[in-house]
Amino acid sequence: MQSGEMDSGPKPSEIEIVPKTFGEKISNIWYHYSKLIIATILILITVAIMITQCATRTKYDLQIVYFTYQPVLDSYTTKMASYFEKYCDDVNGDGEVHIMVANCSVDPNSNNTANMTKLQVLIASEPSALLYITDDKSIKYFDNINTTENTLFDGEPIPLSEDFYEYVKDDAFTNPQNLSISIRRIKGTQLEKDKKTEKSYMASKKIFDAIK
Repeated sequence: MQSGEMDSGPKPSEIEIVPKTFGEKISNIWYHYSKLIIATILILITVAIMITQCATRTKYDLQIVYFTYQPVLDSYTTKMASYFEKYCDDVNGDGEVHIMVANCSVDPNSNNTANMTKLQVLIASEPSALLYITDDKSIKYFDNINTTENTLFDGEPIPLSEDFYEYVKDDAFTNPQNLSISIRRIKGTQLEKDKKTEKSYMASKKIFDAIK
């Protein structure tokens, strides 16, 4: 061996230790792939959470846009939604009726970029948001959008009844007054091309007529 005529074999440090027991095999896998295993578990947890949220998320039949120059809490618009649901059809066919009132109320003396952006997006591209609640001041905002030949709403706004005010009343703050509801005109607009718009319009018109 010293003269090199005989192979002395690998050094002890060069001999691969092969795990034999189940525990040794698990430890070996964890040693080599722990980062990959952790990343995979995190991805699976994230996917599971997303699937659960999608499955349990409320599917709204309609949206109603609430736009006034007196800010209100979301709890107030939630009560509004409950009031209008009794007039609404099951538009999406899931056996339930749910309306979301999109709170776009603003304070004219503050920065309202977020709510004004939300309002503009709803006007431009949301086929389920065809009803608008406004006050006697905020309704004038839409004059900048309207032209003589091409108005945003069909007809005149309808004042909301005392029954409505009594239902949504919240003693925690000053409740808005002089509210009215309007319905979007869809004929000749981009919304007319969306397949969802016709069903939304019929359901919205039913609510509008019931209020009227």
